[in-house]
Amino acid sequence: MYTVYTFPAGRKLALSSTVRGVKLWAMSLYLFSIGLVVASIVLYQIAQRSMPHALNPFYALIFVYALGIVVCTVALFFYPADRSPGSFLRGMNWAPAALALAVVGLELGYLLAYRAGWNLALAPIVANVAALFLLVPIGLIFFREQLTAVRAVGLLLCLVGFVLATRR
Repeated sequence: MYTVYTFPAGRKLALSSTVRGVKLWAMSLYLFSIGLVVASIVLYQIAQRSMPHALNPFYALIFVYALGIVVCTVALFFYPADRSPGSFLRGMNWAPAALALAVVGLELGYLLAYRAGWNLALAPIVANVAALFLLVPIGLIFFREQLTAVRAVGLLLCLVGFVLATRR
């Protein structure tokens, strides 16, 4: 028996009804997940900026991904989901392969950007705001997301912040 919880963003999560406090758990996951993203971005940028220049970037990535596989394998046993290999294969589409390419591009791109002299505070701003302006039309066209007046003002503020942050 499962209870389906709908997050504020509209996404749904099916949880076992035997779990006490399903709504509290789902809201905690909602807040924890974004906190994890923020903490990971900060650690990611600091680690990328601190990477030794003499280290071959592809050896660095191989080490990072090998360690990532170990972390994911251990974490798999703590995530409340079906862990059978068959369920993994049944749920597969093009997205994991695209994500693999994107992750390698992100890792290598930031590593090379910092080696080329990009500032720690500036590189993520430029990359994320540029990506934001590419993702908004993609979200509108392919994912039927809505652009409200408030969000449009937010995008305008991002653009103003981007211009101010990149001025010399």
